[in-house]
Amino acid sequence: MSQTANNIYELQTKHDIVTYLHQACCSPITSTWLKAIEAGHFTTWPGLTADLVQKHLHKSIATTKGHLRQECQGLRSTQPKIQPTISNSTVKPVMTTLEPSNVQTHWAFMEPIEITGQIFSDQTGRFPITSCRGNKYIMVVYDYNSNTILTKPLTSCNENELLRM
Repeated sequence: MSQTANNIYELQTKHDIVTYLHQACCSPITSTWLKAIEAGHFTTWPGLTADLVQKHLHKSIATTKGHLRQECQGLRSTQPKIQPTISNSTVKPVMTTLEPSNVQTHWAFMEPIEITGQIFSDQTGRFPITSCRGNKYIMVVYDYNSNTILTKPLTSCNENELLRM
């Protein structure tokens, strides 16, 4: 018994063949694909040569879309940052105003804020399925001073359960 592999779709032109094989490789960048072909990684692919790719492969939309989410170059440098040296003659007195400035400095400012103690809460409606711990509701609390949102599961919405939190 002889084993055969059949292809239902027949590729007519060299452009179609190169485009199909390029997409079978998940549409890599042309220069990278050419290096891999020249290195001999695609010797078992019928008719695929670097010359064929250079002549008949057009720019692919899939290749371009595959590189849209890459990070721009130069944003995360691996070079060490040069720290400026500060001598005593260049130290400036502490500023007394609390106005924000766009100039980057090594000064830190503090501002006292009044603690208001304001919190806001809301209980969600009953969930259609009770959790494995018997909780049917969730209490959502917003703390104004720390700007945080806290949640706690509840078994019921009665007064004792709400005060327990």
